Amino acid sequence: MKEEKQIPDSELVMQVQRALEKEKRAHRGRGGDDDKCGGFVIGLIYRSGGSLNPSDICAAMNVTMPRVTTILNGLEEEGLVERIISKKDRRRTDVYLTEAGRAKALEHRRRKTEKTAEFVEKLGPEDAQALLRILAAAEELREEKHRKKDI
Repeated sequence: MKEEKQIPDSELVMQVQRALEKEKRAHRGRGGDDDKCGGFVIGLIYRSGGSLNPSDICAAMNVTMPRVTTILNGLEEEGLVERIISKKDRRRTDVYLTEAGRAKALEHRRRKTEKTAEFVEKLGPEDAQALLRILAAAEELREEKHRKKDI
């Protein structure tokens, strides 16, 4: 059995959070309610570093363009995103977060980290490490399944 590296608590919280998000994305289906989808899109754009085009959002969510358009319309009405035609390629539209959208993304991230920290605290460091190993094994199995499917 290989020796485990000890992770500081704050790093452990972030690793568990990323692993759980990855697991959640792997099982995300089409649709979902607009509030949750809107929050996902805001987070996606925030993590992208500033902007995404609607096609990238479709691919990340595994939904159709009309579904993304509906979500973006709602977010735009709330003043959380804006769509701007690209100066480099007039056929392309980029979606940007507004100041309100960035604030919402940061608040969501803060709340999520807080909840994850509570979860890790309840688990304790050893069980949190075990959860990370389990989720890594689940990801490995899922990737193996997809590789076999592609053959």
